[in-house]
Amino acid sequence: MRMLYMKPELDDLSQGSRIAFARQFRFMTQDSVSDKLGLTGVCKRRTMTRYEKGDRNPKEERTLEIAKILNVSYEAIKKYSENLYNKKELIVANKMDLDGSKENLAKFKKEYPDAEVIEISAVKNEGTKELIFKLKELLQSIPDEDPFEKNEYEEYVLYEFKNEKPYQIKRNGNKWVVTGEKLEKLLKMTRFNSDESALRFASKLKNLGVDDELKSLGAKTGDIVCILDKEFEYEERLY
Repeated sequence: MRMLYMKPELDDLSQGSRIAFARQFRFMTQDSVSDKLGLTGVCKRRTMTRYEKGDRNPKEERTLEIAKILNVSYEAIKKYSENLYNKKELIVANKMDLDGSKENLAKFKKEYPDAEVIEISAVKNEGTKELIFKLKELLQSIPDEDPFEKNEYEEYVLYEFKNEKPYQIKRNGNKWVVTGEKLEKLLKMTRFNSDESALRFASKLKNLGVDDELKSLGAKTGDIVCILDKEFEYEERLY
């Protein structure tokens, strides 16, 4: 059974305490985090100890590195919500089938007498039903409220993007001129030395919507369609 690090007290919400909480919650040592940060020598453990005690705050770039290593968001280290802190907690003690688990749990309960603990053994499917019923009971007792404080919402701007076509079609006399960077690039990449290549190019034009638009604009069989220096004969029966 792994021992779970409890959340810090409300009067100890320094950045260092949040780093320590996240590290121990991930069951990582100061040395393992230091290794991933590339710290070596005498400064290896001392640096992390100073960070967690609040004697020294890591720079923003280093804070981002620590957050990534601990698999938490940057805001989880830099910010804190008392609203979320006060949510109900339930400790799940897994692997209670292992030797020494009862003794470890007794030590845990002695250290944290107010913690509510559910004992389970996932591998033996013991205690799982009790856990499900307890979670259901907790969820039903939680009032329907916003977990975030009003000032925690980020301002945002809504951008609307138009679904613009990658081509334009204009009529020039008895010819239809099709232009567009994507379409012209496609033409340059196509070798028209085989029927297969020509059919593949025609299929791509159809998928881009060129065929449907030509038809809607009034193109008839026999009309000439121009793309760059290439001319094609439009055949309505193929579309």
